[in-house]
Amino acid sequence: MPDLATAYLDDGRIKEAIEMLEHVVAVRKRTLAEDDHSRLTSEHELARAYLDDRRIKEAIEILEHVVAVEKRTLAEDDHSRLTSEHELARAYLDDRRIKEAIEMLEHVVALARAYLDDRRIKEAIEILEHVVAVRKRTLAEDDDSRLTSEHELARAYLDDRRIKEAIEMFKHVVAVRKRTLAEDDHSRLASEGWLTYALHKSSGGIP
Repeated sequence: MPDLATAYLDDGRIKEAIEMLEHVVAVRKRTLAEDDHSRLTSEHELARAYLDDRRIKEAIEILEHVVAVEKRTLAEDDHSRLTSEHELARAYLDDRRIKEAIEMLEHVVALARAYLDDRRIKEAIEILEHVVAVRKRTLAEDDDSRLTSEHELARAYLDDRRIKEAIEMFKHVVAVRKRTLAEDDHSRLASEGWLTYALHKSSGGIP
C-alpha cells in the first residue's frame, strides 16, 4: 500500500495519496516502534504529500518528529536522515522560516558531498542546485556558506562533464573571493585551482 500511495503522489493524485498514507501511518504508530524504519518512511511520505497539498504546518510537525528520531538513532551521514533533513529544510522554506532552513541545509550539503564521493553525481547535483538556489535568495553574494555550496556545485558539474556550467560557476566564485579574500587564502586558492583545471579540461588539455 505505501508503494501505491507513493505512485499516486508521483502521479499528482495527492488527495488519494494522503488518504492512503494517513491510514498506513495510523496503523504503524499502533504496531511499530517509534524508530522503526518502515514507520518513519511512511511518516516521511505523508509529510511530503502534505507539502504537495500546501499543508505546510502539518508537514513540518511530522518532519520535525522524524528528524528528531533519526538524529537519535542514525549516523550523521545516513541517507535516510539526510533526506529527511533536506525535506524539512524545504518545508521551513515554504513556511518562510528562512534561518532554520539555512541551518538545516548546512548539514544537507554533507549528503551531496557523500554522493559525489560515491559517484552518485546526478543526485548530488539535484541537492546542491536546491541548496544554491535557497542561499542565492537568502544570503549575500560574498557569504562563505553560499560560495562554498556554489563551489561544490561547480565541482559536481565538472564530474558530470557539464564543463561550461562548471566554468561559469567557478568564475563567479573566484571573482567574489578575489574581492573579499587575501591572495593566499585557502578557499580562494582552491577555487582558482579548480577554475584553472576546468579551463584546461574545456580546451582538451585534460582528458
